[in-house]
Order: sequence, then structure tokens, then C-alpha cells
Amino acid sequence: MSLSISQGIKSRDRVREKGEVFTELREINNMLDLTADAHRNYKNQRILEPACGNGNFLVVILQRRLADIARAFKKTQQDDIEFAILTALTTMYGVDIMPDNIVEARDRLWHEAKNTYENLVARSKRREAWYLAVEQILETNIQLGDMLGGKEKVMFTEWTSPKNGYFVRNTYRLLDMELGASQSIERTPMTHYLKLAEVRHA
Repeated sequence: MSLSISQGIKSRDRVREKGEVFTELREINNMLDLTADAHRNYKNQRILEPACGNGNFLVVILQRRLADIARAFKKTQQDDIEFAILTALTTMYGVDIMPDNIVEARDRLWHEAKNTYENLVARSKRREAWYLAVEQILETNIQLGDMLGGKEKVMFTEWTSPKNGYFVRNTYRLLDMELGASQSIERTPMTHYLKLAEVRHA
């Protein structure tokens, strides 16, 4: 079961101090329906929600991407399913200034990925390493930060796939990116998706 979309506000104080208001599901779907070409291609189209809250937009985008993946692969194609779900997550980014929102956003995206995976892959064939890879991607891509007043602390991780089943991770400073710099501050070697947790702290 998918987790519900957060409605309205968490508290009046947060609205007053942070301007935090959650977008309703109807509005999210209306906007995404108008921009489907910009978010459905999970392999190549990167999505950034610079004030992601607890993930309302990102959750719906991921739901749509996962539905496409479920239709594209047979249940016998386990490696392809695992890699496709991870790829969908690697091209989604969220930043928010509230720590509890980041925890919730990661958790909600985790459950969407987990539920789809477990609907498509038999219990006896599920791999713990895949779950750990999901955790790592969400840890890097959904991050605590201030896109207005704290850009110097914001980092972005670019996941690329030189060949099927493998990722390379490059990390960039937001300020460097805005200046047009193309040099990453960290790069990991090409790694099979089931071994991503082994290079978590590389």
C-alpha cells in the first residue's frame, strides 16, 4: 500500500517561520499530467525538487515511473527490474531545510520502491544488497539543505551507468555547478548495483 500524500500544513508555526505548505494530490497530478514528458523517462530525465517537503511530488513521480517499470519487464527479469528501480531513484533529487521532512521523504520513497520490488520479485529471490543500494541512493539524493541561504553546503550526486548493471557516482558542490565547473569533488569506481553499499564511504 502506498503511503498517503501529506495534506495542508503540519503547524501554523512552520507556515509562519518556513513558509511550509504541502501541495494537494489533485494539484500534483494535474501538474504532472501537463509535464509527463519531463519526468517519465527514468533513465535520462533528472528531477530536482528544491523544496521537497516530505516528498509529495517525488512520491507521485516515482509511483508513475515504477508503474512503467512494472509494465516493461517480466517477473523473470529480476536483474533488469532491480537495476531499473535503482536507476529511477538515481535520477530523482530532493532538498529541504526541515530534518523531519527529509526523514519522511526518504521513508516514503523507500516504501514505494520496496513495494514495487516485492510485488515483482518472489520472497525467496529478494536480495538484501538491493535494499542497501536503495538506502544509499536515497541518502545521497534526498538531502537536508537550504537552496536559498545555504548553497555552500549543498552537494549533488550524479549517478551514471557506463554499462547495464553498473553505476559510477560523482559528487559536485552546488556552488561549483552554478559557476559552470564540471570537476567533481569525489568519484567512485564503476560498481555493480548489488555492491553499492560497499563503496558507501569511499
